[in-house]
Amino acid sequence: MVLQPLESADPAAPEAVDAGTGSRATAGVTAEFSAETEPLYFERLFTPARAYPVVAWVALAAVLLVPSYLAWSEAFRGRFFRQVVPVVMGLVSIPLVVRYCYERLTRWHASLPEFLDPQPDQFAEWLERKDHLVSRNALPTLFGIGVMLVADLALPSLSAGLPFRDALIFQALTLIGAFFAGVGLYHVAAFGVLIWYLGDFDITVDEQPSGVLSVGGLMSTCWSLAAIVWCLFTSTAVMHDGIRVHAVLYLSIPCALVLIASFVICQVPLHRRMAAYKAAEVKRLRALLVPLFAKGIDQLVADEMARIRFIEQRIARSAKLPEWPFHWGALLRVSSLSLSFVLPHAASFLVENEHARSALAKLLGADG
Repeated sequence: MVLQPLESADPAAPEAVDAGTGSRATAGVTAEFSAETEPLYFERLFTPARAYPVVAWVALAAVLLVPSYLAWSEAFRGRFFRQVVPVVMGLVSIPLVVRYCYERLTRWHASLPEFLDPQPDQFAEWLERKDHLVSRNALPTLFGIGVMLVADLALPSLSAGLPFRDALIFQALTLIGAFFAGVGLYHVAAFGVLIWYLGDFDITVDEQPSGVLSVGGLMSTCWSLAAIVWCLFTSTAVMHDGIRVHAVLYLSIPCALVLIASFVICQVPLHRRMAAYKAAEVKRLRALLVPLFAKGIDQLVADEMARIRFIEQRIARSAKLPEWPFHWGALLRVSSLSLSFVLPHAASFLVENEHARSALAKLLGADG
């Protein structure tokens, strides 16, 4: 449902999209969108992944897993599949998810002029920020090192009971995986920053999937993938009896809540723009009724009565325009994926731990 403004059509406004170049001229802005994408951090780190990403990362997983399996003690093969395999699968999934989301973003931003009203300098600045965020090296590296340091604190507990060689293999792969996870979290943050700055533009609100609601659809896909990979990576800690409680309480649940909160927070500026557009559209339409209502009912001709009914219908439709760029089902999907792996373990902890049950009872006032 696209609401075209009454008595405000601008013949110089939207131009057609050039199917050959993918460019669109809107309100004096001509933006060129290229299908080419920049090499990302992981691809600069591992160059074969640039040309053949899936093959390269699957090959790396094999290179890491096969020798590790052959060197692993036979008596501890169960822990290999519980602890090493999830780490390696998470490690190689992160670059693939980052590449997929970046390509989705690159294809998607060609549709931005469909619902944005960018000024030339503003839009050029947004594109420059996008390129700058994905071309950085220092900050993603710091994110990776930060998560490595956190993982290093848990390594003694995670590797407890393993022979020296097995513990060494597990710790090395876990630290590499932690570094990749940190870089992945940087890209989640960078993507959120880009969405946040879309709030700098004036927008047009409608209910078309290709309009402003496409922001929520894109973010839902990318955030859901991030949640799945994060659950896979942290499963080693969450399922480990020795540190399960601390992993659930201090790692998995906080990170899941951060993912959910960031999904909403980075869309707040767009929400404000959408609410302002909706209010302005309703106000503009009601202003069109003022000169008509100024006449007496007996002075209105048939055309004017029809116009009043038409404007009132438009007001009713405008009042139903969305104020957030995502449907609530998208938020539910991100939330459920972020928490689905954690909640069963948290529930199990509450059932098994008497002190936790007592604390929960006091919190809920169940102790009278």
